[in-house]
Amino acid sequence: FVFAFIIMHFDSQQLWSLAIYAYGVGILLLILVLFFYSRSYWINNGAKSWFAIGPLSFQPSEVMKPAYILMLAKVVSKHNYNYMLRTTKTDWLLLGKVTLLTLPILLLLKLQHDLGTSLVFMAIFIGVVFVSGITWKIVLPFALIGGSIGTTFLALAVKSPTVLKALGFSTYQFQRITSWLSNSDTNSNAAYQQLQSIKAIGSG
Repeated sequence: FVFAFIIMHFDSQQLWSLAIYAYGVGILLLILVLFFYSRSYWINNGAKSWFAIGPLSFQPSEVMKPAYILMLAKVVSKHNYNYMLRTTKTDWLLLGKVTLLTLPILLLLKLQHDLGTSLVFMAIFIGVVFVSGITWKIVLPFALIGGSIGTTFLALAVKSPTVLKALGFSTYQFQRITSWLSNSDTNSNAAYQQLQSIKAIGSG
């Protein structure tokens, strides 16, 4: 919230200049939290995704979210300005740029065991791809494949969780999935990340 509030006080030119630095700081924080994470949060929730300094705690991914959006906006805007004559080749190039900015974040969140936040970043990625002007000839196949994978994943999580456990998925991840599917008690630990993700998407 604080980071987003600060960003609001810069004009677009200043934001474009700061984008790469904000993204770099976000990546650095996501790396540091792997080593200096809150032990109590890890024990209770299974994720190494929070810093704790005395009574204060914060999640570095909250810094990464506006930085990531800002960096994507800069890359997409610059690309579309440089390639006003759109072709399939230039659209693949743009998709590659956006993907390269996203993969390090998803990898670090995977190492933190933070599935909920990973889904938020994937939602941002999908939204940016849809509005970036990339041709549907490229987007549609990926959308169909992604939808099929997501449906298969949910079906396995409900019907055959042992398959996903064999692939390395943790118990807390199944708890969050079942809390989402069953609309469980919003005060439960399992529903916490779900609620935070919904709030993050809803607040932009």
